[in-house]
Amino acid sequence: MRFALSGLLLLLLATCAFGAAIDDAVKPYIREGENYGVVSVNASGVTYFLVKVGGQDSMVFDSTYNLVTDNATIGTVMAYREAPSNQTITLAGIEQALNDTKKFNETYDTFYDAVYKWGHSPAYTQMFRSQAGYKARMDAERCFNYTYAVPPALNNSIALLEQAQAIASGGPIESADLQLLMPIFNLTVDYMAQAKNNYTRARNTTIWPNLFKQPNVNTTPLDNARTRINNYIAAIPTAGNTTTLVEQVRLQTAYRLRVKDSKAAVDAARDRFTTLGDLILNVTSTISSAYLETQFLALQDLLNAMEASYNAGDVNKTLLSKTDFDVSATSLESDANRFSNLASEKDASDGKMREAQAEIRKAEIRLGEDPQLDAIHQKYGLLTASRDDLLSKLNAGASVNASDFQSLGVNATALKDEAAALKRSEQILDLPIIIAAIAGVALFGGVWFILRKRGGGAPAPKSESWPAQPQQPVPPEWQGPGL
Repeated sequence: MRFALSGLLLLLLATCAFGAAIDDAVKPYIREGENYGVVSVNASGVTYFLVKVGGQDSMVFDSTYNLVTDNATIGTVMAYREAPSNQTITLAGIEQALNDTKKFNETYDTFYDAVYKWGHSPAYTQMFRSQAGYKARMDAERCFNYTYAVPPALNNSIALLEQAQAIASGGPIESADLQLLMPIFNLTVDYMAQAKNNYTRARNTTIWPNLFKQPNVNTTPLDNARTRINNYIAAIPTAGNTTTLVEQVRLQTAYRLRVKDSKAAVDAARDRFTTLGDLILNVTSTISSAYLETQFLALQDLLNAMEASYNAGDVNKTLLSKTDFDVSATSLESDANRFSNLASEKDASDGKMREAQAEIRKAEIRLGEDPQLDAIHQKYGLLTASRDDLLSKLNAGASVNASDFQSLGVNATALKDEAAALKRSEQILDLPIIIAAIAGVALFGGVWFILRKRGGGAPAPKSESWPAQPQQPVPPEWQGPGL
């Protein structure tokens, strides 16, 4: 949340001659929701500006709009302080402020109804689901919260002005009446500031221009009422002697310096938080990480604590909280950058795994029910398990290196090449058989050739020229009776 005052301080100045310049000078020292008035003090011919925050003398600025911090100058100014002579508190003026506030309240009702109806419509639900990132969701929530916070502040302002009206109706306003009116006026402008600021912040949410076509609510009546009451506050002299007032201003000046530092700290924290949110949203769109999201939510809690202490006026606590916020933000930023650097390596390895998967699918179509695919599927399963393990570590915030994803990609490429080289099993068996047959024929032919060469040629066929074998006599016992 930006702590811009949206023109509030300019409207609260006691005079308009020095309004813009003193507004720029005072703005850094004022917390959101606070109101202030400025009284011009002529101290021995030198112009100073006494700033009253919530009706209390708080700071002194010199004629060049620099904050005065030395006690001597503060004492001189407080000795010469005087209320503007032209600020007369009247019943008519109080009633005019009351009527202006009621007029703004009536106009705002139309605006409020439009926001309420849209927030309970199907169009809102559809839009909310379509928005990307935490920032859009936070803007929608802020828009509603700011819008719904305006009516209570306006109702309180009206009730307080009616009390002031009753006090002023008793006759001429006396000193005793002023002591009753001062706290009423201070509360009134506080509630008016809340109403104006919340309406302005609702209109300034980044989600607003895409949602509503309603014209802006005319804030002039409310601005006029606030200006009138703040001028009344500036016109009521502060009780107490000069010494007490000097000490009061000195303490308030020291406090306002811390307000300036704490406001800058909250603004810087909010900017850093938004930047980190965008970085983490970008990272987690590629790498899911419950660890990063948990750390980011913890950082948001630290930021909320800073804002709460600032809004409560405990600026010392705000400045102390900023140290804790910076330590956590630096750690989270380091982790987010580490994840961001791993994202490209993860994408590259994922691409190689998809290529391997596609090549395995081609092999399945090419080979059918081939036992060779079992080993391929097992290896791909191991790659998938390795990838899941890396992502699980990242999700938990454990250390993972770029080389882990690079190694995964190398293995996926090797598996892709292995799948591409696969051939059917029968093709693998046919080739050795053919080679063996060819080798057998060649061996037989070689043996035949060698034998032929050694024998001078093939053996001659049997013929009649061979020598005849002698005829053996037949033994007598073999001869029959007729032989």
